[in-house]
Amino acid sequence: MDLAAEFERYMWECLRSCKEFGYNAGYWKRMVADHGAVEASRRLLTGTRASDGFTRLWEEGRLDLSVEFSVLLPKYRDLFTDDERAEARRRLEQYEFDVGGHLASWSDTGAISQVPAAESAADIPESAAPEAPVVVPVSAGDGSGIWPTAAELAKARQTFRSRESRDVFYRAATYLVEQALQGLAPITLSEALAVLLQTWNRAYYQYHPPGPDYLDRIDALLDQHASWRRRIRDRTISTFSSADGAELEVVFRDFEQVLGPVGAAKALHLLAPGFLPLWDRAIAVAYGLQLGYTGTNGKRYVRMANIAKSQSARVGGEDAIGADILKALDEYNYCRFTKGWT
Repeated sequence: MDLAAEFERYMWECLRSCKEFGYNAGYWKRMVADHGAVEASRRLLTGTRASDGFTRLWEEGRLDLSVEFSVLLPKYRDLFTDDERAEARRRLEQYEFDVGGHLASWSDTGAISQVPAAESAADIPESAAPEAPVVVPVSAGDGSGIWPTAAELAKARQTFRSRESRDVFYRAATYLVEQALQGLAPITLSEALAVLLQTWNRAYYQYHPPGPDYLDRIDALLDQHASWRRRIRDRTISTFSSADGAELEVVFRDFEQVLGPVGAAKALHLLAPGFLPLWDRAIAVAYGLQLGYTGTNGKRYVRMANIAKSQSARVGGEDAIGADILKALDEYNYCRFTKGWT
């Protein structure tokens, strides 16, 4: 059997494994059925953005089943160009996947001998579509072109609250942080932050188990920047300045080293909910701020804060929408870019 046919068998095996955690990958199955696994993989590697399926596998802690990892396997090296393999590695490493470690431990023993009948092309609906959006940059990194109106923010909030059940954890974490800061909670500030971090940023901990010193490391961050966080606790995004940006870049770098780039934004937002914005990887891509390696994203986050300031001013701020503007903007971004609901 030639190498391309063997790669296709391997991809079907990966697809079958995805079903073990409830991911059907219908859109990818259709691509493989229509174009063959090698050509479908090449198409998926075109450009600089990860697919919806890649994000889902990251959330499940199973990027070892991704197309990107598959094309890096030594036995399939001759099927893809150096540029294609470089792009695959870049995406995996950007999501903090240990490429070298997984390649070293990978084995092709027990490979499937034939494609299961249930996975044949005839059984894939013609209408198979991505389960989540394939995110592409909408802005050039300055927020241009992303100017939600008050009506759009209100619609996104309604959609968000009807479809995202985890919002209760945000409200709980916000309350607990406030109580902890006042010394009224039976838990520490780091524990209050962890309520949101380990629910809203679950995917990060698939690859970075908290460990016994997890809360101690957060405590150290909070102590290190105690003066700063007290100063910005009650500020609003409308007051964000260039001096704030220079300071925030350093703080974000420190938080990112412990919590990752998404977790850092969530923690900082909880510490100053009216002053510091939220994001995730899909939102960053849409804004032209695709995340780099951990420890390099401070400037990007400062740009996101400046964008949020402009968006808030353009819509009229909290007075115009009757809600927390940064949370409203995050709900809009999440519904539009992360989930594709609006």
